Amino acid sequence: RIAGRHRRVGKLSEKVQQQMIKAGIMRSRFELFTTDPAEEEAEVYEFHEYAFSH
Repeated sequence: RIAGRHRRVGKLSEKVQQQMIKAGIMRSRFELFTTDPAEEEAEVYEFHEYAFSH
C-alpha cells in the first residue's frame, strides 16, 4: 500500500471480470470494483514507521 489518499477512477471491464473468474478468482473478491466509484469514495493509507515488509 502506498501512503496517502487514493481515489478510484473506474471499474473493471466485463472482459477482465471474465478473465479473473476463469483464473479461479471468486467474484466476491473483486465485486467492489465492478461498479462506477462514488465521487466521495477514497481510501487513505498511513505510513507506519515500524511496519516494514521486506
